[in-house]
Formats: sequence, C-alpha cells, structure tokens
Amino acid sequence: MKHNNWQTLFEGREENLNWLKRVWSKARSGEPQLAMILGETGLGKTRLVQEFFSSLSKEEFANNNNYWPDSLDVDRNLSLNPLPEDINTKQDIPWLWWGMRFAIPTHRNNTIAQSPFEAEDVSLMVHAFPILRMHQYKATKFEAAKIFSTIVADIASIGVYGSALSILDMFKLKSQEKENSRLSFSEANVKRVETLVENTLARLEMFLNPKSDDCPTVPVILVLDDAQWIDPITVNALRIIFEQATAEQWPLMVIGTHWEKEWQEYPDNLDNSIHTSNLKQVYNVFNDHNPRLVNTLWLKKLESNKLRLIPERALPGIDKIQIEQLVTEADGNPRSMEEMVLLLLNRPTDYFLNGDSNQPLNRKGKSRLAKLQHTSIYQKIIERYSELNTELQDFLSSGALFGPEFIRPLVVDLLIHSPIDDYLSFENINKLADEAQDIHALVQNLEVNCDVFQQKIYHNVAKDYLKIGDEECYEARFSSISNILNKWVTSEKHKSLNTNEQIILFKLVINHACNNPDSILSPKNIAYAFDSLIEAFDNRSQEGEVAKWWSVILTNHGNHWYLEFLEKLEFAPDHIETAINFDINLLKGFLILLPQIDNMMFNPKCPDSLSRKANWLINAGGVYTDPDLAKQHYLNAIEIYRNIIDVFGSSYERLWYLSQSLMIMAGLIQQKIRWTYSTEKLTLTQQKKLLEQEVQDKEFMNLLQEALHITREIIKQFGTSPSRFNMLSQRIIEFAHGLKRLEENTETIAKYYQESLAICRENINNFGATPESLASLSHSLMSLSNYNCDTETAGIYLKECLHVDQSIINDFGSSYERLVGVSDSLFRVGKNNIDCDEVAVGLQQLAESIQIIRDIIIEFGETPSLLFMLSFKLNNLADLTLKFGKEVDPVRNNLQEIITIERSIINKYGITPLRLANLGDSIIKLARFCGDIDNNMVALQAHCQEALKVEKSLTSLNSSYFNTYAINLAKDIEDCLGVEITQDRFIYAKTDNTK
Repeated sequence: MKHNNWQTLFEGREENLNWLKRVWSKARSGEPQLAMILGETGLGKTRLVQEFFSSLSKEEFANNNNYWPDSLDVDRNLSLNPLPEDINTKQDIPWLWWGMRFAIPTHRNNTIAQSPFEAEDVSLMVHAFPILRMHQYKATKFEAAKIFSTIVADIASIGVYGSALSILDMFKLKSQEKENSRLSFSEANVKRVETLVENTLARLEMFLNPKSDDCPTVPVILVLDDAQWIDPITVNALRIIFEQATAEQWPLMVIGTHWEKEWQEYPDNLDNSIHTSNLKQVYNVFNDHNPRLVNTLWLKKLESNKLRLIPERALPGIDKIQIEQLVTEADGNPRSMEEMVLLLLNRPTDYFLNGDSNQPLNRKGKSRLAKLQHTSIYQKIIERYSELNTELQDFLSSGALFGPEFIRPLVVDLLIHSPIDDYLSFENINKLADEAQDIHALVQNLEVNCDVFQQKIYHNVAKDYLKIGDEECYEARFSSISNILNKWVTSEKHKSLNTNEQIILFKLVINHACNNPDSILSPKNIAYAFDSLIEAFDNRSQEGEVAKWWSVILTNHGNHWYLEFLEKLEFAPDHIETAINFDINLLKGFLILLPQIDNMMFNPKCPDSLSRKANWLINAGGVYTDPDLAKQHYLNAIEIYRNIIDVFGSSYERLWYLSQSLMIMAGLIQQKIRWTYSTEKLTLTQQKKLLEQEVQDKEFMNLLQEALHITREIIKQFGTSPSRFNMLSQRIIEFAHGLKRLEENTETIAKYYQESLAICRENINNFGATPESLASLSHSLMSLSNYNCDTETAGIYLKECLHVDQSIINDFGSSYERLVGVSDSLFRVGKNNIDCDEVAVGLQQLAESIQIIRDIIIEFGETPSLLFMLSFKLNNLADLTLKFGKEVDPVRNNLQEIITIERSIINKYGITPLRLANLGDSIIKLARFCGDIDNNMVALQAHCQEALKVEKSLTSLNSSYFNTYAINLAKDIEDCLGVEITQDRFIYAKTDNTK
C-alpha cells in the first residue's frame, strides 16, 4: 500500500551509500571487491542495496544510457532485480546487476538449498541480447550475422527466455583437463563444485573477463541478500569466482547482507582451507590473502531525526508527541517503524478521525498507539495480523500450513473440508489473495494460483497465529493436509494446474512427507511426486534442482516411505553424486545405505562404476573428524583401486587416483605420528606408544613408497610431461623427508634428494621453464641445502635457489607467494653467509629479506602470517646482530618492534596459545637484554611483570600442549628475577626493587 510515497524514503544512510560507491570504484578498476553489510533485522540492509542500484542507474542516465530502470521498484517489497520489461535492451549494458536472496531451508531434514548459480535465472538471461550485440563489434561480420540470424529464428519457436539460454550456451567455456600434482579431499571437493557451476561461471566470464576476445568487459555486481542462509554450493562457487577474478583482475563487486549476530558467532579461526560452508570463511580467505579485497560495513541504528521522516510523511495528521512515541519505540529500526505505521494504516476507519489517515488519530487510535510500546517486531506483526478480517486470517493461516509457498485451490479444499469450520464455499479466494498482496504486503504472487509469503517472519506469524489462537482447529486442519495432498496427486486435479504450479504442488508433497514422519501421505503418491519433479527439472536441464531433491531423499532414508525409492537408485547414480557434491555431509547418510544398495548402485564388473565407488569413499573420509573412521574409508578406496588395476588393467587415470589416495592416507597417518621421547626410562604406556609409533612409521613409509612407485610407473607407461615430472619430484622429496625422520642411511636419503633435483632440471631442459617447474626446482634445491651438507655446499644450493626464485618474478611477474619465496631464499642465503664468516654481507641480506616482507605488507595488506613472518625474521636478525655485530641499538629496536608486532597480532586477530607463547618469549628476550646489556634492572623487572601476565593467560587456556610453554616461561621469569615465582613473591620483589 502506498501512502504519500513514504515507503520509498531513503534518509540517514548517505555515508553508507558513499561507502558502497567507493568500493564499486575499486572494483570497476579491476580490483575485485567483497563488501559485507552487517546489521540486525530491519535496519535497512536490503534497502541500502536498492538505493545503491538506483544511484548507479541515475549516473548512467546522466551519461545518456538508460539501459537500467531508475529503481528496483520498492513497491515490490525487497526486490533485488528489476523486472525484465523495465530493462532497455536496445542500449548497451554498462554493468551487470544480479541479485539473489537466500532463505532458511523450509523443511527440517533438508541440509541444502538450491544455489542460485544452478537456477536458470531470467534476471541474468535477459542480458544475453545486449552482450550478443556487443559481441558483434569484435566478431567477424560473417560470424556475427550467422549467430544473430540463428538466434532471431529461435525466438519465434522457443521464446525469448529459451533463446537467451541458447545465446549463453554459445559462450560456454569448456573446462580444460588439469593434471594435479596433489589432490587433497578439499581440493577435490572444490573441483567438483567448480564443475557443477561451470555453466554459470562461463556466463559470468562472458561479461567479466577483460582478456576475452569475444566481447568487451562488463563490470558485474553480485548481490547476496540474507547471506546468513547461503547454501554450501553458492559459497564454494563464489570462492571459485573470486579466486579467478582476483587472479585475472576482473571488475567484480560482490555485496552480501548478513545478520550481525550470526556473523560474529562464526569463529575467526575457521579452517579456511577446507570445504567452505559460510560466507565468513570466504571473507577470511581473501582477507588473509589481501585485506584490500574485503570491506565490512556495520550498519548502525538510524538517527532519530531521520527515522522521524517516516511517520511525518505517512501519517501527516498526527502530532509531534505521537511522532516521538513512534520514534522512541522504533529505537532506530526502520522496519519496526514501518510495521507500526502499517498497523495504524490498515484500519483507518478505526484509528483516524473521519476514517482519513491524513487526519489526526481518534481516541481509539491514540489508545492503540500507546499499546505499541515495548514490543518486538515479531509482536508488532502479530498485532497487525490480528487486525485483518477473519476470512483473510483463515486464508493466510491455512496457506501457511502448507509452507512458505502455497496453492490457492488447495487452501480452498482445506477450508471447505475442515472438520471444525463449516465452509461451504470460498468464492472470494482470489480477492483475499490480492488484498494480502496489494494492501497488506504480506504475500507475493508467483503464478496464477500460487503465492509466497514475502518474508519468513510473515510465514511464521501466519502459521503460529492459528496454533496459538485455536490449537484444536490447527491440529484438525494440519491433519487434513495429507488427505488433501493425496487427493490432488491421485486424481487428475493436479493436471488443472500449469507446469510451474504442478512443480510447487510436488514440492509441497515431498516437504510434507519429510517434515512429518507420521504423515499418512501414500508412499506411492510421494514416489509419483518425486518422479514428476525430477522429470520436470530434467526437461529444463536444471541439474541443481535435480540434485537438491535427490539430497532430500538421501537425508530421509529413515522414513517409512523410503523403500519406494531403493529401486530407483540404480537409475540415478549421477543425480546422487551431484547431490553429494552439493553437501558432502550427505555421504554419511548415503554410506549407511551402502550395504543395501551396493549391487544396485555399483556394477562389480564395470571398472568405471567401481572407480565411482572408490571416489565416494575417499570423499567420505574427509567428512569424518574421527581419523580411524576416515582411515577405514581411505583403505577401502585404495583396495578397490588396486583390484581395478589387477582385474581390468592399468590406465593413467586409475594409477593417478591410486597414487593420490595413497598420499591422502599417508598424510592422515602422519598427523597421528608422535616422534621419539626424550627420557631414557619409559613407562609401560610410553613403551606402548612407541610400539604404536613404529607400526605407524612403517605404514606411513609403505604408503609413500607405493605412491612413488606408481608415479614412476605412470611415467614409464604413459611418458613424461611437465606435470608428471613435477609430481615425481614431489613424491621423491616426500619419501626422502620420511626417511630423514626415521634417521635412515644418510647416503640413501641424499641420493633421493639428488634424484629429485635431476628430475627438475630434466623437466626444464625438455619442456622449458614455467612457474611450476621453476618452483619445483627451488623446492628441491632448498631440500638439498637442509640435508647433511657442509656449509659451503649448502650455500651453493641456496644461492641457486635464490636465483631461481628471482627469475620466476623477472620472467613471469611478481605475486604475493613469489615475493615471499624470494624473501625466504634471501634470508637463508644471509644466514649461510654468516656461517661462512661473511657476517656483514649476511646481516645485510637478512635486513633486505625483512624489507621485502615490509614491502609485501604495504602492497598486499597485512595478514597474521605476514606479521608472524616479519616477527620471526626480526628475531633472528636481533640474535645474530647481538652475537656478531658491534652496535646494540638496532637489537633493542628490533626486540621492541617484535613485541609491538606480536601484540598487534593478538589484538587484531585474536588470542591463540602459540601467539601468547611467542609474545612471552619476546618479552623475556627484551628483559634479558635490559638486564645484561643495558644493566637496567627497573626495565628488566617491568618486562618480567609483563611476561608474568602472559604466563597466566597461557595457563588459563588449559592447553596441555602449551602448558609446557607456560612452565618454561615461568622458569625464565624466575631466572631473570632471581626469585621463586608466585604472585605474592613477584609483587614483593617489585616493591622491594630487587632483582
């Protein structure tokens, strides 16, 4: 309902809007940006995004481009994309806007929601025509004319939407086959996600890629609204997009709106290397890589003078005191203010003089206003809902029983056949639906007979209102839903609906079956609904939806109707695999079923089918946190691969997967290995652990040896290639590292390191230098320099390593990782020169290495790992300068800077035991310096007191591993002070001013 256009007001967020424009400016220049808008419900996150669109569109209009409409039609509630008919596709597209909203899963057992990247979204497809026209400018005239004539011909037969898909399919990029030197579980999972969203990535790249010769670059804005509900597939797709955009400098801006509380509750120390499941993990990944890529806006409450404009325009007749009542109650929340205004406007005849909302409140209106105080948004919506007429309440509450989406004829059936309510007819159903949509803004029309609640909170209020008000009626109607759904599926009634409405009906059937284990829905009808749904999505080539609904079935394997689907599984291994790729945790449920469906899913006489099973087992191993459970899945997969090779013969793919599986298994065992004890007398428990360690060591080395043997066999059977050489070099180094840990024969270990180096040189000689082959060469040289070399020989390897790292930058350009590599190599060369008595040269090289890290921080931004690297190298420089140098002032300055850096790491990135231990060690080092070099006992004592605070913090963390650090730190403090450390003794020593 519009009233003086008060719902289109945008006040008090101008600085926030300018913030978005600044981020957009960076993104357009080729520096991709992730912008998070955080705030509680109702503060105007989505409204800010809408206004951002409007401001960009008006800027283009000023430049004589009216491709986009002026606004996103705020009357359509929280719309994120303009209507297709409002877009002027005759103009060139200045930038692409693609908005998507996420919703909490509608049924409790569904662990995934369909990703918008998997849906064929017309809000994206409509822009294919301008891109095709722009493509003509760069394509040859003959090719462009041929393409364009084909599409024009298609329009007449398949319509605009279908032809748009055809256009985009022309630009679909084929994935290039990649040989990976290492495939961890997380990498494999990301790769599967990348495959799932290949079409969408190709379509976006059509707009974004500045290196494409097909068409000009179009900057892109992706909007992720309500991102607290984002699904795993979209998170990982976004990560892939952003990685590619960063590497290739795409003009991409991603805007996410997210609830503040949920964002803060995500831990900052998430393992961002694993399969990502929420947007904060993506944020942290790129914040660690380059903080300039990410931006955060914490949306604050709206100022009172700005919030006051809403009631002043919507309710021009109320007085200033009443306006202040509304402002006070809204407490800076625009949504709360909107709900209160709507509550009054919904019944003008009851609350305003002469029934005119432009006039003052009457006595009843004033009383109603007074009762609005101290109520939540949820309560205000309930109160507004209670003001609706009875028939509209019944209609909405009954529709809500079906779900957030509902079909009007089903609601009519539910009301007519209600055992309690005597409904003989409900002829005004469409009128009520229109009223709920146009006047009360509670629902939005999807299809002719289908509606959806505008917001989740509206659906909850409608559903709970009947339950709270009349529980008997609620239970009666709810129990009737199964009969209604059974009747619509069994009879021909569902054929009276159009295709989209039938899809909604079948979704309602499956959701009701999943959410209500005691439902009397017929298993036959559930199976029919499922088959019909899958067929519909298959016909539309919507693989994401197919995968989503198969995943629903997998997560409900315990329900009584599940057996209906066992016979279907043999026809859908691809669908199930796609569903598992959406959410890897579905593998747990699937593996429970494996004994029942093994023969149907996997053909023991088909090597490809067995390979699929082995791959699933490997992926399943990555799901379990228990290493023993994971280990069993890996071992089963390895055994399957060995059998495939024994029975069906070897192939490059089979050998490659077996090699990768062995390395994954070796890595899992390596995590459990504990190296030798320092004590001579061992307890029985320690002896048992040593025996277990010996078994693990042997198993670990056997796996490494087999993986190395298979890699050699790959090269023997299928020839050499750059990636195979790199993989072999890596396998040899890892095997040599294992031998080194076990203190095997030194000559044998050196032989392996030398072989790795020779392979790297042969790779470069045969195939030319690439960043990858040079990096492998650098790794081999570094490994050789660290093993059993005299100082002079180690120096030769290290200097060549430095030369290789520098040549990578000179020949292929600099990057964060390459600059870090040069810094590390230069640092090692410097330390080696000091060992060779070239002290001045060595100290200078250490300082240059440190300066490179400082330059990286300036260019790429500060990260915890860079600060730790800087602290570590400064520590080494301070030690070596104190030992060999003549001046002590630089040492003091370095030690003070180290403490500043380590405090900064803790303050900015949080406390961890390791960070506290590093800080404590650095403080003690400075305390010793003050006592031994400066002879400043007061400074020594002050630093020791600082160290004691760190020791207490370490102890309070209750980390068994870091308790040793706390004990050693306490001993260092005792040694510095010359006293036995207790809190009282420490304070006494300080006041007594004694060491």
